[in-house]
Amino acid sequence: EQTEISHIKKTIITQALAKPTVAIKLHIGERKIYSLNSTTLLSDRICALYQPAFLNQLMPINFTDKDISITGYIGLPQTARKDRADQFIFVNNRPAIAPILHHALNECYHPLFGRGLFPSIFLFIQIDPRSVDVNVHPAKKEIRFKYPNKLRDTLIQALNKALSGVHERPKKSIKISAQGQ
Repeated sequence: EQTEISHIKKTIITQALAKPTVAIKLHIGERKIYSLNSTTLLSDRICALYQPAFLNQLMPINFTDKDISITGYIGLPQTARKDRADQFIFVNNRPAIAPILHHALNECYHPLFGRGLFPSIFLFIQIDPRSVDVNVHPAKKEIRFKYPNKLRDTLIQALNKALSGVHERPKKSIKISAQGQ
């Protein structure tokens, strides 16, 4: 039963993020799990699903390169988890899984906290629908792209731009003497 409830919650969260303009309520038995009001802002929906303070651990991303647009929020290192439970990627407003996208995420986040940890991600990628193949998996979750390298490079560029302040290291180290001065 707990496994099924977990799957239901994940589905509700995914759909709530995909369509923040839709109000959603989830009750399990007598318990109210979610009561999400309609909103036009993704940030409001994230605050409603998580906690308002969680939004402070995210950075907005808004990047356009020719025919690819990438918007949403990406997590700072403190959002890292040992699984991808808080990674939500939407391609043309559909929840999607694509190995090429996870490769780009790993490449950008690896310098921040190494392998085995995954940041919170709320990414919306808009791309020409003709360059997306949704007929890879029966459930239509996994997708492939006509030009995967172009998308990967664009996503890496967008992530690096958004994370540029996080990647920067102090240029001058401070030495502390043995006397503690």
